[in-house]
Amino acid sequence: MKAKIGTYYLCDPFVMQEIGDAAIGNIVAEMYILNEDTPQNKAFIERWNKRNMDPAHPYPAWQIGKGYQAVMFMAEAIKKAQSTKAEDVIKAWEGLSYEGLVGRLTMRPCNHQVTTPVTMGEAVPGPGAFYKFSWLGKPTRIPTDKAAIPFTGRNGLK
Repeated sequence: MKAKIGTYYLCDPFVMQEIGDAAIGNIVAEMYILNEDTPQNKAFIERWNKRNMDPAHPYPAWQIGKGYQAVMFMAEAIKKAQSTKAEDVIKAWEGLSYEGLVGRLTMRPCNHQVTTPVTMGEAVPGPGAFYKFSWLGKPTRIPTDKAAIPFTGRNGLK
């Protein structure tokens, strides 16, 4: 198939290793991609490498990066709330921002959805900076204001 495919599974090293060079030229868009070029992500990968004891998984997979950001963002809401009661955390989280691995994440107070930059990458021939097989080239970050769908819910809330 010659068409360029856009997906979010190409940032998974297990998927990319199986697909191999057939992935070259296809694109991925995701909230976290390993080769995100931010100081926060570089520090995260460095901490991962210091603690990781499994050579089969030398880098944090995309789900780990996403999960890490979610937990750390929730921790910020708990700190702000000075409580772990759901009602207190929800209230504290509304409108809260957190500098994550990919940039600023913000919890919309109107619908409790997180707005964040989105990263896109194109699969390029390997070996890459992280793996011995084809991986993603230099990512492109789409700013939050271009990636987030504006909320226009009931009663015109924004």
